[in-house]
Amino acid sequence: MRFTVQALEEGPCAAGGPHVLQIKLLGDGSREPSSWKLFADGACVADGSGAFARECFCEGAEVFLDLCRDAVRATELECGPQDRKGVDGRTSHRRF
Repeated sequence: MRFTVQALEEGPCAAGGPHVLQIKLLGDGSREPSSWKLFADGACVADGSGAFARECFCEGAEVFLDLCRDAVRATELECGPQDRKGVDGRTSHRRF
């Protein structure tokens, strides 16, 4: 499960909304993570199981990249680019 940050960031950057993105893989190793979290500008915008991520990658890396891009876009639509906090004070994000 490897791809470059450039591949993940090129969509939002081209659309005029660049972000600092980070994927954190949790578990014993990056080859078989037990779970993952996607951060955009320091806020967790999506997380899910390692099994879900592997399933996406079996279809193709672009499937997982699209899922991550959609999570970043949805967070902006729900909360605005400057404030990603929901009404309950928690960071808005998607769980997969």
